[in-house]
Amino acid sequence: MDKLRKETERSSEPFIAHYKTRYQEYPDIPIWVASEIMTFGALCKMYRNMVKIDQKSVAARYGLQPETLRSWIHRLVYVRNLCAHHARLWDRLWTIKPMLPAGKVWSPPALLGNTRLFSSLLA
Repeated sequence: MDKLRKETERSSEPFIAHYKTRYQEYPDIPIWVASEIMTFGALCKMYRNMVKIDQKSVAARYGLQPETLRSWIHRLVYVRNLCAHHARLWDRLWTIKPMLPAGKVWSPPALLGNTRLFSSLLA
């Protein structure tokens, strides 16, 4: 919460300025406002720290189990960071592996595992 408050105060977004002038809760802002200024890593941590029933509700929207969605988000944070630092994505053996859901699409020969870029692209 401290990091989010600092991001809120540092932000120059017009919707943050609007919230600051209109609502006395500032720098505590609603989640739908906060998600616009959160880092992807912070969003990942937020999901990981949610109570299990809420994680399940979010994951169900995507037809996934909470643990699977958590692993996908973690992998995508890693992919995003590699891209931000101009690292190579292709022909890399990934150490952070997303869980693969059960089903025909996610098993061989359609997908050869979760150690390559293709599993990230599917997620």
